Amino acid sequence: MPMRPIRTAMPHKRLARLLSFGTHPGFLLAVLLAGLILLFKPLGVAATHVAGGSAVWKQQGDWNEGPESKTLSLKANAADLHCPSSKSLEFPNLMHARQDILVDGKLVATNGYKDQIRSIYGAPILPCDVLRGEEVTWTIEAHVKSFAKIRSWPKVSSTDSINRNEALHLATFGSNFLISIFLLVSCWKTPFFPQAVRIAIFSMSMGLFLAVSVLGLFGIRLSVITVDKVAALALDVAILSAVSFLYHRKYIPEWLNRASKIVCFLSILPIILLTHGDQIQHVLDIMLLPVVICPWFGLLAIAKTGAPGERTQRLLTFFALGSFAAATSLDVAYTFGLHDWGMSLAYGITGVVLFFGLVIQTEIQSMNMEREHLRSNLAHEVTLKTASLESALSELKSTQAELIQSAKLASLGTLSAGIAHEINNSLNYVNGGMQPLEKLIHASCRSEDRPKIDKLLGVMREGLSLTLEIIKSLRNYTGLNQAKFNEVDLRTVVHSSATILRNKLRNQIDLEIDMPATLKIFGSVVGINQVFMNLMSNAIDAMKPGGKLKVTGCESADHWIEVRISDTGCGMSQETRARIFEPFFTTKDVGSGTGLGLHIVKSEIDRHKGKISVESEIGQGTTFFLRFPPSTEITPNLSAARSAS
Repeated sequence: MPMRPIRTAMPHKRLARLLSFGTHPGFLLAVLLAGLILLFKPLGVAATHVAGGSAVWKQQGDWNEGPESKTLSLKANAADLHCPSSKSLEFPNLMHARQDILVDGKLVATNGYKDQIRSIYGAPILPCDVLRGEEVTWTIEAHVKSFAKIRSWPKVSSTDSINRNEALHLATFGSNFLISIFLLVSCWKTPFFPQAVRIAIFSMSMGLFLAVSVLGLFGIRLSVITVDKVAALALDVAILSAVSFLYHRKYIPEWLNRASKIVCFLSILPIILLTHGDQIQHVLDIMLLPVVICPWFGLLAIAKTGAPGERTQRLLTFFALGSFAAATSLDVAYTFGLHDWGMSLAYGITGVVLFFGLVIQTEIQSMNMEREHLRSNLAHEVTLKTASLESALSELKSTQAELIQSAKLASLGTLSAGIAHEINNSLNYVNGGMQPLEKLIHASCRSEDRPKIDKLLGVMREGLSLTLEIIKSLRNYTGLNQAKFNEVDLRTVVHSSATILRNKLRNQIDLEIDMPATLKIFGSVVGINQVFMNLMSNAIDAMKPGGKLKVTGCESADHWIEVRISDTGCGMSQETRARIFEPFFTTKDVGSGTGLGLHIVKSEIDRHKGKISVESEIGQGTTFFLRFPPSTEITPNLSAARSAS
């Protein structure tokens, strides 16, 4: 059945082209540069000058430490702030702190109410025209004592009412939520859906972490402790999903995965039970360790082994991990007062969600392309596989037929051996009675009949001797006498084969045998008999009356035994010579040959560690060359040879 491609978030070609443009390295580099610009330049703020400083703002004593917060009051002369009516006075971001601004003792701006604050990272912004008075009082109440410090001084700017951090938090929450929905829909019913779920959980949890810190903008008033707890629990869930995602993509090792999860699970109970802002912040500091370490480990893994996938995927992975690693590291530095650039975690969250989302989308595209390729080539692959299976089936049938034929030949050999044995027993009775019969006839016959009787008895003795020799050769051929590897006299084997084939010769084929009595090899008499029987029989069949069959043998200079069987028959073509040793290949008429003779010859020669070759031309006869190794080379393999026989 046809393979259905994975559904992606590309319902039409325009969106596909847009996504392809979005994964272009140049576009991604531009996004990264824009993020860096936003990181160092406040959004929508055009600062003109610092509204005073420590010389203008007079600190009214030291920080006053209470049971759950620290407070500080500063005062300045309104005229010394140099704030024109067309501008605004923007106070610095003080984390987890409520700031009240009073003019001549009257509250004109605040970012909180009692133990509540409008946003964790927010700060008051008020038009300069409200600073009509003589004295401006700036009161700070830090709910986390470790953040009770003034990092910068109020500035005169063109911003009306919204703070950069507050706007960034809201934008990050909304954009990450939309990206998560997009990613889940695009990965639905694909193998990448579990990864998309982890990214979505991370995105929405971090979105909640950011959104809860600015709920005061929407009139939702929560205490600082409640906000800290909800934000900490959301961060805990985000870390768990992020660590799981990085581990399943093999960016972090097993031990770091387990350690990060242990830290997150052990942090849940203290977050719920603790009631002081500083205590919860200490827990958050511990929880941030995996957030900082894991991305750097991922970058190190990419640097060592390279991220999986194509060049675009590796680049996107680098941007995802790099943006988050840089943002978290900068936030930790900001927390410890090492710089005053503000919080940048929102950039890192957006980078992770955006770039890893694009990584998954490119992987889905690659899978779709691969499936489309497989589907387009499926017919070709099926054809090749079908041809391979048909070839294997044909070979199996051929092997099965060969086994059946071999079994038939083995049964025929056993039957022939049994018949030869029974005939031999009967002939022994006849041979044993010949001499007493000859004496009895000589004693009772007349003298003038003796020559005729002697002639008849001689013919009988010759026929009996010939029959006994044929039976002996048949017994040797069928292996009744010898079946194991022993010393084999090649001359005897050749003469035995000639005796069996005497009827085929019919005095019409001239047979010449030149085999020295010293030609002996180590092997199986049965196997060697089959070799010479098949080769000599084929040579007789290939010749017309008057042909000549010659069998010669000698010992070569390297002590190998060489045998040459040549005939003056019709010869063979080059195509026939290339196939003569294949099983069931024959040039004889149907019913005249099995096509196994030369295949058996080749198998027996190989079993005896020998070599066989052939020379033949059409009309020029055929010559087979046999080479057998010396007995000394076969003797060490006696056990293997006997097992094979």
